[in-house]
Amino acid sequence: MRHRISRRLFLLSGLLSGCGIHRSLSASPADPAPISSTKNTSNLPPIRLTDVTEQAGIRFSLGHGGRSPLTILETAGGGCAFLDYDDDGWSDILLVGPYNLALYRNRRDGTFENVTSQSGLDPHRYWMGCAVGDYDGDGLPDIFLSGYHCYALYHNEGKGRFREVTAESGIEGLDWSMSAAFADFTGSGRLDLFIGQYVLFNQSTPQICTVGRAHSACGPEIYQPLSGHLFLNLDGRRFRAIPWKDTGKTWGALASRLLDGPYPDLYLANDMMPGDLWTNQQGHWRNVGVLTGTAYDAQGNLQGGMGVDSADYDNDGRLDLIVTTYFAQPASLYHNDGNGLFHVVSSLCGIGPPTMPYVNFGTSFVDFDNDGWLDLIITNGHVRDNVHSFDEAQTYAQPVQVFHNQNAYFNEISQECGVGSLRLVGRGLTIGDYDRDGRQDVLICNLEGRSVLLRNVSEPNHWIEVMLRQPGMNRSALGAMVTLEAPSLRRIAEIRTCGSVLSAREPIAHFGLGSYSGPVTLHIRWPDGKMQHASIEHVDQRVTITRSV
Repeated sequence: MRHRISRRLFLLSGLLSGCGIHRSLSASPADPAPISSTKNTSNLPPIRLTDVTEQAGIRFSLGHGGRSPLTILETAGGGCAFLDYDDDGWSDILLVGPYNLALYRNRRDGTFENVTSQSGLDPHRYWMGCAVGDYDGDGLPDIFLSGYHCYALYHNEGKGRFREVTAESGIEGLDWSMSAAFADFTGSGRLDLFIGQYVLFNQSTPQICTVGRAHSACGPEIYQPLSGHLFLNLDGRRFRAIPWKDTGKTWGALASRLLDGPYPDLYLANDMMPGDLWTNQQGHWRNVGVLTGTAYDAQGNLQGGMGVDSADYDNDGRLDLIVTTYFAQPASLYHNDGNGLFHVVSSLCGIGPPTMPYVNFGTSFVDFDNDGWLDLIITNGHVRDNVHSFDEAQTYAQPVQVFHNQNAYFNEISQECGVGSLRLVGRGLTIGDYDRDGRQDVLICNLEGRSVLLRNVSEPNHWIEVMLRQPGMNRSALGAMVTLEAPSLRRIAEIRTCGSVLSAREPIAHFGLGSYSGPVTLHIRWPDGKMQHASIEHVDQRVTITRSV
């Protein structure tokens, strides 16, 4: 019961910190001042997203042809990524799902070209999701694909071609792999790979269960959990599995410096199992999920963890955590209190009740309106295709939710911002600036129907995007922290490609600056802890910082 008591104490402390409506009670001289955004005189909502899927040339669909009921396997899967696979400086698109996969090259004019057939990627397997990272340091992003009874590591050969290297890489022993994360977990300077797994499901396990008066997919609680695998990068070509025992039933995997230690920590969003927060303590991995307050919900109960992301939503200089969940459970927003402690502030910060009616999956913190405060997007979709037959309040396809961050309090603006009419069986979600206009766009993988590309057309504010380059095998500096400073302004961002669920993004730090037009100072903490500083005179651009320390 210890975790229940400690969680309630932390919840009470949430009345004094963590959300905008209470920040005045906890402000200190160290707290950064908020920045002002450009005045909106058009009476339009501060955030506007528009569906450009068709005009962009994205024609990727998944589905089961109306067959019902579907099993737990058939209602899982579906991921996506923004990645610059051809190294031309523009975000390309990868979409994956059961027996389908598509790679789209960015034409730099708002449209994409389907290049799957010449890419070397195999669409004819039961894919679940994707992870992206340059594991051999040649400057080109490589791809790992997870799946049911299949998985693959693809090396980027250049010139638009990938080659499968799974057998020679040493990656093996997977059954039903889900989200994966590239990161340098040990300080070797090479990108390792963690691969989460879900449950043991085969012809000998239950396929369909009785739910109420209907037959539908069985819940995860009746299946045996499968532990994930951590593969250490030995030399840029081969990986070695290390002994690993997590709780299993993993949907989301996130490598992030949540505890601000020398290495990225690993958070696993698990389905009706305690959430895992693994930290590397001098070569010994320790699960501190319970100790940190990130294993359970606000009441100390298990939750159906799905998607996961981290960022500093309240601008106090620490990375916070969001875990999306099953319906009737609010998404868990964990405020980072420092000293290795977190507490749940979902209801206090505005996302508790609005997220309860839905099954939440892919999610991301993202500053849609570039006002300096990270907003939040969540894609939803049930895991029982015929849920409406035994629960009239539920549907298989569900809305996309957008929350506007106003001084660390989240207001849902889904209807106003342009996504109100979308109904998807949402799974994977990722963010990126595919059109290079300084505004973060959204890609969503839909398990039943077409996937969706949302272009951000919000009113302009100032911004800056930061890419890092360093020698060695971790060329993009995954695991680095970027701090932006200006008068009365301090913001942090992390360089990584993992997060959300079954999905990946480009390793770029994005900062919204509101009405502030520069200059700014960037403080780079490289993955090995060394510091570098850079002064940037002009904003509203993407800059690349090359390591010099």
